[in-house]
Amino acid sequence: MIFVNFEHGLDAEYGFSAKIVCDMDLIDEKFPHYNEEGRALIRRAMAIASDALKDDLRDNGHPFVEHPMNVALIVSDEIGLPAECAAAVFLHETLRKHPDYDITTANFPQEIYKMVDGLDKIATIKPKDTRLEAENYKKLIVQYSTDPRVTVLKIADRLEVMRNLEMFPKLSKERKILETLMLYIPLAHQLGLYNIKSELEDIYFRFSDPVDYRLITNKLKATEKDRIKLTEEFIRPLEKKLSDAGIKYKLKIRTKTAYSIYKKMQKQKVPFEGVFDVFAIRFIIDCDTDHKTEEDLCWKVYSYVTEEYESDTKRLRDWISNPKPNGYESLHITVKNKDNAFIEVQIRTRRMDDIAENGHAAHWSYKGIKHEVTIDKWLTSVRYNLEHPQETAPAASSIQGNFRVHAVRRVENPAYRVIRPGFRIQYPLQSRHPLHGWQSQRQGCFHKREAQDRRHRGNHERKEPEAVSGLGELRRFRESQEQDPPDIERS
Repeated sequence: MIFVNFEHGLDAEYGFSAKIVCDMDLIDEKFPHYNEEGRALIRRAMAIASDALKDDLRDNGHPFVEHPMNVALIVSDEIGLPAECAAAVFLHETLRKHPDYDITTANFPQEIYKMVDGLDKIATIKPKDTRLEAENYKKLIVQYSTDPRVTVLKIADRLEVMRNLEMFPKLSKERKILETLMLYIPLAHQLGLYNIKSELEDIYFRFSDPVDYRLITNKLKATEKDRIKLTEEFIRPLEKKLSDAGIKYKLKIRTKTAYSIYKKMQKQKVPFEGVFDVFAIRFIIDCDTDHKTEEDLCWKVYSYVTEEYESDTKRLRDWISNPKPNGYESLHITVKNKDNAFIEVQIRTRRMDDIAENGHAAHWSYKGIKHEVTIDKWLTSVRYNLEHPQETAPAASSIQGNFRVHAVRRVENPAYRVIRPGFRIQYPLQSRHPLHGWQSQRQGCFHKREAQDRRHRGNHERKEPEAVSGLGELRRFRESQEQDPPDIERS
């Protein structure tokens, strides 16, 4: 929680009507990566936000300024954007809640005001303007702001909202879940924000399909000891080779997210036990950050692993020679042990792992790496992806949790049905749910409801498919959009 002291009076330098004495130690503690100039920008922006939002509360009763603070921390710690972006978050939330509040006299750099203006314009986009299609949303974003940082800030904002989804009323919660699935998850994927995308997916899954979410997470807990045992057996014949070569390392077990496992089950039509890459064994090599040293050691560990275990070279992924646009570096290989169990192995250095886990923010930790250059390169790719959607858009056709969606791309798929609220499952009519078994007990009710749907839809079936929510009444959702409710809710 944020604590701010208010001392009423006029601040002549910055121009806002109440002088707020922010806890300087708090800013220094929360944003240690920035230099004093950067922290001063955040301190001033937070002071303005604290003044403007002092009477505003979140749905959980906490001061509203908690929201921009959390978003700014995501921007700083998890994405690694500069201090100007964190400051823009506070100013944007100020104008979002109080559009008449004057921030122009505070004399911030012009680039901050441009980001705030872009965020304010994007905040006016209503879901009905996008038809809940990610590509339409991207086009509108580019129209309002060509600064790629604005888009990243918007995704950070949505991540903070989803992390606190429990606080919202039911209808608002359902709308946010649907918007996240249809707009923000595809956007985060296309911009290379893979960790954020995975977290958004898992939160979406937990709220939209709590039964399946609990089943998978319980299965993961129940099989944890088996994964540990498999890892111990895997490393045993390699320990002496690695020790003799003087390679210092640690092993980490990387388990897939519940939603990622769920998607595999749907795609392959198998139960939990049929997903072979539920986890991966990760070598994290402790060495100097010299690139050639890192590369040589990774390939040396790779050679030891493939000498001991049969490898599938078709599944080799070399992201050390050619890192991903978001900076991800690693070697991936799939091997088979003596029990014919397939194991995914990931090989990377400590620096590579830190960057993979913490994003661009991790660059602050390593001397000799120019953080600004890396960020600029990544933001250039973000801008390109925003402006060239046809070249980067992944196929988006999936079977989702409690509200089912199948219409991101304008492609008809006769094997699927859009099921009205009240039905949990959307599968090909003769398929088997991997966790619940055959759905024959629902078939009579299903076909009866299908007939009702056909009569209800009439000729509307000839129209282009739309994203449909099964969380709450679709009619209620559409009516709420047509009434143009305030697009800005308490976050």
